[in-house]
Amino acid sequence: MKIMVRLAASAALVLPAAAALNAAASSYSVEQATAGKTLYAAQCAACHAPGGAGPRLSGSAFINNWSGKSAADLFSKIGDTMPTTNPHSLSDEQVASLVAYIYQQNGVAPGAPLPLGAKKIGDATVPLMAEGRNAEALAAIAPSPPSLVRTGPLPAILAKLSPVTDATLRNPPPADWLIWRRTYDSHGFSPLAKINKANVKSLRMAWSWQLAPGPMEATPIVHDGVLFIESGPGTVQAFDGATGELLWAYKREVPPELLTAYPLVRVKRSMAIYGETLLVPTIESHLVALDIRTGKVVWDKQIADYKKTFMLTSGPIVARGKIFQGISGSYARQAGGAGIVALDAKTGEEIWRFNTVARDGTPGGETWNDLPIERRSGGSVWVPGSYDPDNNLLYFGTGQTYDVNPLREKSTKPGVTNDALYTDTTLAIDPDTGKLVWHFQHLPNDLWDLDWSFERTVATIDGKRMVVTAGKQAIFEALDAKTGKYGFNYDFGLQNVITAIDPVTGAKTISTDTVRWGEKAAVNKTCPTEFGARNWIATSYDAASHLLYVPLDSSCTDGLRSRMPDQNDTSVGNANADALKLGYIAALDLKTRKVVWTERTPATQTSAMLATGGGLLFNSNLDRWFRANDAKTGAELWKVRLSDVANAYPITYEANGRQYVAIATGSSGVVLTKSKSTIAPQYPLPGTDAATLWVFELPTDK
Repeated sequence: MKIMVRLAASAALVLPAAAALNAAASSYSVEQATAGKTLYAAQCAACHAPGGAGPRLSGSAFINNWSGKSAADLFSKIGDTMPTTNPHSLSDEQVASLVAYIYQQNGVAPGAPLPLGAKKIGDATVPLMAEGRNAEALAAIAPSPPSLVRTGPLPAILAKLSPVTDATLRNPPPADWLIWRRTYDSHGFSPLAKINKANVKSLRMAWSWQLAPGPMEATPIVHDGVLFIESGPGTVQAFDGATGELLWAYKREVPPELLTAYPLVRVKRSMAIYGETLLVPTIESHLVALDIRTGKVVWDKQIADYKKTFMLTSGPIVARGKIFQGISGSYARQAGGAGIVALDAKTGEEIWRFNTVARDGTPGGETWNDLPIERRSGGSVWVPGSYDPDNNLLYFGTGQTYDVNPLREKSTKPGVTNDALYTDTTLAIDPDTGKLVWHFQHLPNDLWDLDWSFERTVATIDGKRMVVTAGKQAIFEALDAKTGKYGFNYDFGLQNVITAIDPVTGAKTISTDTVRWGEKAAVNKTCPTEFGARNWIATSYDAASHLLYVPLDSSCTDGLRSRMPDQNDTSVGNANADALKLGYIAALDLKTRKVVWTERTPATQTSAMLATGGGLLFNSNLDRWFRANDAKTGAELWKVRLSDVANAYPITYEANGRQYVAIATGSSGVVLTKSKSTIAPQYPLPGTDAATLWVFELPTDK
């Protein structure tokens, strides 16, 4: 491997001591690398090996992120955050051995031993390494479809596209799917009933399309019979929803370093339509408005700095002439945390911005253990928000912090807590001003990566308007939509972190057995894993029956991922998922707070739920079967095997008077799916970068 050397005119000015320090940090001993290889196999390979959920630690993905960067930051990154289920458990010697092994895998020659610890590294940098793209990056670039921008006379299906107004979004046509979960209240329910329990067994493929390669978690958007979908690192395409004819395509040029970035950076979950524009979050954290008829750019605005690893994983929601876009972070502990931004829908100009990590001098600023703003991180917004026009409130959920170490022990300073607002919180925000009207923190001081950042379902229960949501523990909580007052909760029993919940305030009691901190602390089983008993794959709610359809998984972790559990344990590493049946769907009646039915599956759930007016529940899991269940009983009525895992959001729509069901597949780079495949290896992933859109219909005589 050729090592690239960079010369600087000022090299002669480097102090001898600094030069020696840098040289020491640029080499490692063979003994260190050998020890690192063994440690990597035991504690790192499950996530970072090819096909794993974490980023690759060799090749251009690592080189682009770390070559020439601070070696102390690399040491701190590993020591402070790895393993994700038990950070700060590695000694300085172990961290140095892992760094040595990483250097070895990237072509750095051995030499003197690496210093032990970030403090001893000082200002030294990671060695300059060979540049180049790995196979995944090449696969992501080569097949990307070209742009196809419409000019001249438009085909009738595009010419007839009508503007989407606030009134349209408040009461969307049953044939359309205009935003992430179809309606402002995030029900994820469609009233369409032409495909129903009586005829679903005849469902067949109508058309399909190979999308741009890359991680696929998208929600197709449909308006007036035109289907829009985003795929790959920057491709948006419009299709005739009935025939699959490509109408236009937009391909965005993106920074090369993002092609091999951490998979979550490349994931896009939703778009939205407002007026005559399609609103598209991009891989480099811009929001772009495209003309819905031609695919031409109307405006393009930067929302966040991707170089600081901020992302627009979620899609926008639009109301009252404004676009509301959540910002998420990742593994880099971004100083100051994430946020929510409001833009003018016509121009893209920023109107307001809300910080999901509280600042000093503002409400909640005292909850960060007296840390300076540069030590506060997290509060990511991973999915779009909900909107209640009656109360004129936006509802967003947030994730945890990314650096738990300074929050473990509460400060003794009067008036200071370590709750870390506004992490793991439901936020009710005035859409006109960006002011926080109320908030409820579901899990203060989350030390387990158990986000409460998923959909906020707005539902009327016993005559009261409520916001219902759950975090990774699968504890569903209901809050008064207007005031935030605590209503009720339902625990599916898949977690052992919370032992009690105050029925009046919602305050939690935490099990001391799951707090694993301290150098001598024992490693105890914690349920669920950091991937959750539920995650971003959304629920679906049928307001008529009060049933909330929930995708669930049963799993635990020992904190190290290195222990082979026994037959009756669902810890990570147990391959016998057929006997354990790790995944299941539950129908929870929000009115009675009782589970009406459950359907257990050996494979874990991977797609969102889609309930319809035809009495059906569409869903998919790791075994690649796309299913329709009876929404009343859970009985399976139809299924078809797809080419890859459907880790996305199924929708249904009408075009030319006929009903269709659509879902996208593509497991490459999808962190949650790859993590689940380590629990159940009998369901292998295809191992390609391909992504496909599948559309189903009934025969014309049905």
